[in-house]
Amino acid sequence: MSAAAAAGSDAVVKPNVVFVLGGPGSGKGTQCAKLVTRGFVHLSAGDLLRAEQETKSETSALIKSYIKDGKIVPVAITVGLLRQAMELEMSRSLNAKRDFLIDGFPRNQDNLDGWHKAMDGFAEVRGILFFDCPESVMEARLLERGKTSGRADDNIASIKKRFQTYVKETVPIIEHFDKLKKAAKIDATKPVTEVFAQVSSAMTGFGFAAPSAATLAENAAAAKATTAATTPTASPTDVKSAPAAAGSSGGGVAAAAAAPAVPIDLQPQVVFVLGGPGAGKGTQCARLVKGFGFVHLSAGDLLRAEQETKSETAELIKSYIKDGKIVPVAITCGLLKAAIQQQMKLGHTCFLVDGFPRNKDNLDGWNQAMNGFANVRFCLYFGMYHATQRPFISCVSSPFLPCLHLYVTICG
Repeated sequence: MSAAAAAGSDAVVKPNVVFVLGGPGSGKGTQCAKLVTRGFVHLSAGDLLRAEQETKSETSALIKSYIKDGKIVPVAITVGLLRQAMELEMSRSLNAKRDFLIDGFPRNQDNLDGWHKAMDGFAEVRGILFFDCPESVMEARLLERGKTSGRADDNIASIKKRFQTYVKETVPIIEHFDKLKKAAKIDATKPVTEVFAQVSSAMTGFGFAAPSAATLAENAAAAKATTAATTPTASPTDVKSAPAAAGSSGGGVAAAAAAPAVPIDLQPQVVFVLGGPGAGKGTQCARLVKGFGFVHLSAGDLLRAEQETKSETAELIKSYIKDGKIVPVAITCGLLKAAIQQQMKLGHTCFLVDGFPRNKDNLDGWNQAMNGFANVRFCLYFGMYHATQRPFISCVSSPFLPCLHLYVTICG
């Protein structure tokens, strides 16, 4: 459903972009989800930054260093992640989607300048959707959301600060696009269906053709399948094994939950990476990330990162460690699952899970939480010959995972 018309077979078709702006709690996410059924790809600058921190890339380390020092992440990094996400989506096939919603960006003039510097000639900004909503309405919505979201910034003090920042820095951006006749003002106080009617009309005004009934049905089915693959579902067993913990701004997650089974071709593809300390797992995972596009997830890193948040899960982990107890596998699997879900929303499908499962209890916990959700392709086992200390690598198919001695050795 691309709005761009190719000028010829050799023409480079640019991605079409619509910026989605509005104060916190104005309903941007809800409406973006609806537009996805019309064939748009929804990208959130904030989600991309959070997801990148879970990887082992150089960019991840850079983002963490800025945050650790209390500095703003440079716009060049944010724009780079946005461009990378668009290129990934457009590389999927000749008929890949090329219409993008960029949510929560640009937030200020520096963001807009950085966009122009990196994207001029690459993407065409068709306009912005501006969700207009009074502060009192947004405040009420966010406080209600805060009862279940677990987000650290869904409290009255943070909400007021976020709104002040929005008025000071983002409103001038909206006014800039309004002067260019590229801004569509949406009354976000109306019921969801009425708001979407306004949004649909605005998108037509930006030059996007209304999709056919068949296209709508196809996109809705695809969105439903993706949701099934990326949305956890709680179960009594999971709650009992590790109390559910709401997410936080740092990425807190609920304890591992059983997901509804989804077709295997829609499931994330997982490779377990095991080996003793110093076996070189991290080095090789970094190479696989760079050479093959895998996402590298470390169970240990996820547990350490979660402790830095203010989620209930963080407190639970700390209490186990303080008491000298092993953190329940349900928590570890929950963190892995949440990280995979987040990355899948960004288009990633292949994952390296490093340092897990370490024992039979880990494997049983994985099977309980992930059965029907993720497809384990095989296990990479990095070992050392005892006599020579030469490394070897084993590729073990998942049915034989509990029996690592049945490996086929490949000498280095």
